[in-house]
Amino acid sequence: MKGEQILKKVYILLLVSCIALFTFVGQALATDSLIWLTYNMAIPMGDLEEFTADTSFRGWSFEYRNLVRDRLSLGISVAWQGFSEREDGTFTEGTLTATGTQIRYMNSYPIMATGHMYTGDVDRFRVYGGLGAGTFYMQERFDFGLHSFYSSHWHFGLVPEVGLMIPVGWRSSIVGNVRYNYAFKTSDEPAYSYWGFNVGIASYNW
Repeated sequence: MKGEQILKKVYILLLVSCIALFTFVGQALATDSLIWLTYNMAIPMGDLEEFTADTSFRGWSFEYRNLVRDRLSLGISVAWQGFSEREDGTFTEGTLTATGTQIRYMNSYPIMATGHMYTGDVDRFRVYGGLGAGTFYMQERFDFGLHSFYSSHWHFGLVPEVGLMIPVGWRSSIVGNVRYNYAFKTSDEPAYSYWGFNVGIASYNW
C-alpha cells in the first residue's frame, strides 16, 4: 500500500510538471525556443554508488529552452533516471544476518530551472554550457526475499552541464551532453550524485 501511495505521488508530480512544460511549449510558438528530448545513461557516485553501483541505462529528459538572447537561453527541465542492483549472498544488518537475494532500486526525478550559454550561430555546430537549479525527488526501494521497503525524499540540487549541438536540417539538431547531477544532503538523507551522459534531438522555432 505504501509503495502504491508513493507511485501515485510520482505520477501527480510528473503530470503537473508536464502541464507546466506544455504551457511553456504553447508560449514558445511565438518565440525563439528549443524543445529538447534525450535518452540518458548514468554512472552513480558517492553514497548513491554505495547503494547501487551499476551503471544505469534507463533514463530520459525533456526540456524547454527559451532564447532570451542569441546565445543565452532560460528554461525548465524534467528528467528520470532509474538505478538498480542485484546481489546474492549473506547480509548482515545490525544484529540480523540473512541469506538470500536483495535488489536495490533508486529512481531520481530532477526538476530544474535552467540557464545556458552557446557559441556560434544558430544554424552551425555549437558548444554550450549551463546550470540547472531545483529539486530532486528520490524514490528508494529495497527488496529482500518476499519483503519490500520503500522510502522517498526531496533534495535541493544543482546540475552543471556541457554539451554540443549538430544541425541536421528540418529545424532540428542532434545533441549530446554530460551532466553532473548533485542532490544535496538533507537532515535525514545523504547527498546523492551521478554523472549523466545523454544524447537526443532538439527541435527549434525561429
